[in-house]
Amino acid sequence: MIKVFTFIIILLHPFIVFAKPIIDTKIVHYDIFPNSKNDLERALFAKTPIVIKGRRYLGITNWDVRLNYDTLKSKNSCSATNLKTVAKIIIILPRISKEHKVNYSTKSSFRKFYNKVKKHEHKHEYYTIQAAKEIDKKVQNIKPQNSCKKLKSKFDKVVGRVIKKYDKKNKDFDAKTRKGYNKKSNLDSYL
Repeated sequence: MIKVFTFIIILLHPFIVFAKPIIDTKIVHYDIFPNSKNDLERALFAKTPIVIKGRRYLGITNWDVRLNYDTLKSKNSCSATNLKTVAKIIIILPRISKEHKVNYSTKSSFRKFYNKVKKHEHKHEYYTIQAAKEIDKKVQNIKPQNSCKKLKSKFDKVVGRVIKKYDKKNKDFDAKTRKGYNKKSNLDSYL
């Protein structure tokens, strides 16, 4: 009897979703070619592809969270089907080119720096995953609307509020950690 009741509820409420957000994360590296430990800073800033408002950064997390769904229109309502929250995350970090040979001291210093930058960028990744989970949870509670336009508007408001919240968390985190490893950061403490 419970199975039949559950099946009927699912048929009557196609907006109910049991899926988790889809998280697509990848790390992309750009190669640097330092001559020595003392040359790491020059090599990093010479090769970084990350330039924002004229400033060079050594690592970044680009992210995008979207809500994908189809609509099911009936006589007096519109509901969502195939509802999925999708987060795409690309972390860009430096690495010493595999073909470029450097001494142990240079590798060791770079590895310390790399681990700090990677840890920093993984915090941004964490915030993105949290945003996707929060969006997913909130949109599942949205009931069918009397028009698909109203349903879309409700979804857009939820997504917009959550994205704004996590944009602020990311900006606050960068401010707290000296705005993300730019030239004014103290690289000497890592290298």
